[in-house]
Amino acid sequence: MGLANITNAVLGDTSSGEPLKDVWATLAEAKVAFRRGTSVVIGGAPAVGKSAFALNLVIKSGARTVYFSADSGPMTQKARIVSILTGREVQEVLDAMDADRSAFDDVVRQVSNIWWEFETSPTLDDIEESLKAYSYLGAFPEMVVIDNLLNVDLEDAAGQDWQNVELVLLFAQDLAAKTGACVVVLAHLTGEYEDGDTPPPKSALRGKGAKIPVLILNLFRQGQDMGVVIAKHRNGPDDPTAERPMTLRMNLSRMAIEDYPPSFNTFAA
Repeated sequence: MGLANITNAVLGDTSSGEPLKDVWATLAEAKVAFRRGTSVVIGGAPAVGKSAFALNLVIKSGARTVYFSADSGPMTQKARIVSILTGREVQEVLDAMDADRSAFDDVVRQVSNIWWEFETSPTLDDIEESLKAYSYLGAFPEMVVIDNLLNVDLEDAAGQDWQNVELVLLFAQDLAAKTGACVVVLAHLTGEYEDGDTPPPKSALRGKGAKIPVLILNLFRQGQDMGVVIAKHRNGPDDPTAERPMTLRMNLSRMAIEDYPPSFNTFAA
């Protein structure tokens, strides 16, 4: 961008800070927005629904997205997409696809906004090269999802786990600034919060990584539902000690993550 006063900088910065379409009214009412040019962490224990949350976000926001799916292959992701769009159970969709891999091709054409990279251990260079390739379509994506942080291959990095977490999150922050995308990183949490049932505070993110992203949403199981802690929110009210979690209705067999009626959740600054 070069040297500029703040007025000209804002006028020349046409995408950074632009909010993507809201998906959950529950989060929107708490002033949570996924904004272009920012980095976001979705934290949680295994099997709490991080990938389901990310995929619902990408599909329902309609954002032009590059999704790095290191944890799950094409069949799994196709089945999840079909479940979100049709309400069918994931297993039912997988069974149909086992008989005919082209089943539901007409359904998944609805999500042409998503481009996929299924490398199981992408390096930081791999991620940058994929986004450069996407840019040949005429623009960078509006959203990038890295699913998940632990799968990123840091090659010769010899740091402790927490240092590697910080390295990836610093990379995500820089990537957001360079591309104007909202870069969403899925991450595991530490210690007692690995059970998936305890509301995770900001400190549950490994090392000092919590200092880096603009927004941290920590997920946990709240009975059969999904609890969401707004652990850090640089642009609005947050809940760093996990005392006021929000609740979303969840059915992972159908990949459904939905709002409860407005009166169900309250969140005050």
